[in-house]
Amino acid sequence: MNRVNPCAEFASLSDVQLLEIMLTNEKAHSCIYLKHKSYCISFMRSKGSSESDALDIYQDATIVLYEKIQSAGFILSCSLQTYLNSICFNQLLCRNTSSNNKKIELKDKIDENVKN
Repeated sequence: MNRVNPCAEFASLSDVQLLEIMLTNEKAHSCIYLKHKSYCISFMRSKGSSESDALDIYQDATIVLYEKIQSAGFILSCSLQTYLNSICFNQLLCRNTSSNNKKIELKDKIDENVKN
């Protein structure tokens, strides 16, 4: 089976150029998604994330990226990889904070039930 590299036609473009094309070209979006996926997931796994959570977070991060580049005034001031890592890391922190709050709330409810 012969696999076609979805990023081949975008290989000569800078990150900024690729982001501009991503607004009108689904292949460019797929290219960004595939090009940075393994690094971002490995990055999140090194921070303690499960494989499935890392994949969910990465998918959300690419949506956040797409929404950001649609807004006027967006300027990419670092590499696209760094930007996606930052989004992933922030979402990972939010999930962990949210998860810890739920555990605390659950514990409080259990304690209330034990007291009664």
